[in-house]
Amino acid sequence: MLADLGSRVLADLSAVEIKAALSRYAPTHATGTASIARLGLERAIRHAEANDLVSRNVAALVETPKGRPGRPSKALSADHAAAMLRASRQDRAVQEFPGCPPRPPALMHAYIALCLLAGIRTEEVRALRWDHVDLDGRPDGDPAVPPSVAVWRSVRAHGDTKTERSRRTLALPALAVAALRELQAHQACDRKEAGRM
Repeated sequence: MLADLGSRVLADLSAVEIKAALSRYAPTHATGTASIARLGLERAIRHAEANDLVSRNVAALVETPKGRPGRPSKALSADHAAAMLRASRQDRAVQEFPGCPPRPPALMHAYIALCLLAGIRTEEVRALRWDHVDLDGRPDGDPAVPPSVAVWRSVRAHGDTKTERSRRTLALPALAVAALRELQAHQACDRKEAGRM
């Protein structure tokens, strides 16, 4: 679209030209991509409109034509997610890198369960501490409060989450709660064996 419209004077641009440019663009791009291109143009013209550089937003008058189908989803199916959770429960330690101590299966299972079942990003899970997790909730409260996890930090630079709106407290499903309780028990065992209890 840039080749078609990039050299046009914004005040002279018409809805017919935008429609024609989108009609040439859509057959070689996904419908979503064509929609993003049209929305980008609409926002740029809205900015010009707000600064009295154009009298109306001609891009707002044009509908996005249907483009090519998008790529197939790479998301896990429910069966694949269930298989991954089952595999993470296997009772064997995972060694990530040669020379590194192996990770206990309870840790990997809890990590995978939180990512898959609660939708927490991997960099957010790695920054979690036990004081961020409420495994009991308040079932007798009014209203009842489910078990939850406070996702306010990540292992990104400066500890920030991806966006400000990414800071959130999420309810935990029963399977994630069970995985975290198992990890807690495993860690308590490790501390006892190490004489730190």
